[in-house]
Amino acid sequence: MHRLRRLAGTLMLASTVTHLSEPFLFAWSFPMLVAQLFGVSFLCIGVALLRGSERALLWGAVLPLSAAFLGTASSILQGTMHPLTRWHVFVDLVVGASCIYLMRRSRAAEDGTADRGRLRAPLEAHASSWNPWPVR
Repeated sequence: MHRLRRLAGTLMLASTVTHLSEPFLFAWSFPMLVAQLFGVSFLCIGVALLRGSERALLWGAVLPLSAAFLGTASSILQGTMHPLTRWHVFVDLVVGASCIYLMRRSRAAEDGTADRGRLRAPLEAHASSWNPWPVR
């Protein structure tokens, strides 16, 4: 298992704990209910990432990045950003970026455009199909 996938899964599980602990720390509100729903979904994503699910990469990119946007927008509207919200936004951005990177890497490996662990430039990847003397 790739270290980045393990990191993303572990961060998702840590974020689950902090999301689900919010009712014990704050008074009830609608944004907290939304955070609870994200916490439950992050639990599923974290477990799926640690199990090696390819579909979890897509969910691990979309949901955390949307949660980062919502958390930031909510903080801007409230005029203050709680340290727990900062932690959540940080984790969401790291996990979202990690999942996008891992998704691109696995798709490049499937397409045959990966060259020794790195992605080729788009034109270089297709140059060999029409150029009899590809530049390497």
